[in-house]
Amino acid sequence: MAYTVTLAELRTACLEQSDEQGYGYIDTVQLDRMINRSWARLYGRLAQLSEDDFTEAHTFTTEAGRDQYLLPGLFLKVRSVELYPGGFPGGGDSLSSGDPFYDPVYGTASATDVRRLRLFDLRERPRLSGSRAEPTHYRTIGSDKIRIMPVPSSAMGVLVWYVPAPRQLAASPGPSQVSSIDARAGWDDWIVYDVVAKIALKQEQDAATPLALRDSVWREDIEALVGSTDEADPERVLDIEGEDRREEWGLTP
Repeated sequence: MAYTVTLAELRTACLEQSDEQGYGYIDTVQLDRMINRSWARLYGRLAQLSEDDFTEAHTFTTEAGRDQYLLPGLFLKVRSVELYPGGFPGGGDSLSSGDPFYDPVYGTASATDVRRLRLFDLRERPRLSGSRAEPTHYRTIGSDKIRIMPVPSSAMGVLVWYVPAPRQLAASPGPSQVSSIDARAGWDDWIVYDVVAKIALKQEQDAATPLALRDSVWREDIEALVGSTDEADPERVLDIEGEDRREEWGLTP
């Protein structure tokens, strides 16, 4: 079972490390806010280093004449958008029995049943001005919508691989909140030292020591492990541009 840490455990660790235990200088509401801000900051750094650790899937079915669709409420950024011109295998609005990680290449669908959409670039507008049999591009709009271009003319399945925003820690979690977070490789230590530094600055004290400890945890523990959890499958250079231009080169039916 993965090592996790709760909000209560983080509170205790922060107060102990800051010698604030029992003094009441920082109330619970302030402390929880500091912890969640530090968690959000760490999450952002982790997501930059290894998007795979946080990637989730979202599916929807297009409608004829409609080009904009809602994204998940915790959407942060898109990693990839795939189009199923004939709809999802087995029908419905998901890939297979509610499993968003169903692999169309090795499952019941063949590799030709899926197309990867390209991110729309304003300079490519002339290329999209004519009619096409199916969409070729996408663009996110704000933080909650995605636009499919050209406008779909029929029902097609769309799979969005995305990185969600961090879920807030709470003692009694509600929607979009969690009661605990992953604490592997010193994630909890980084949060604690970052909060301790915030408390020191609030008290107009020197924050150099907790900041140095926080940065040490990042270099020696977190950065060394994130993105390297499977040594049998190291990172490889992928020809993304060539993959996107298969249609232009006549390699896609």
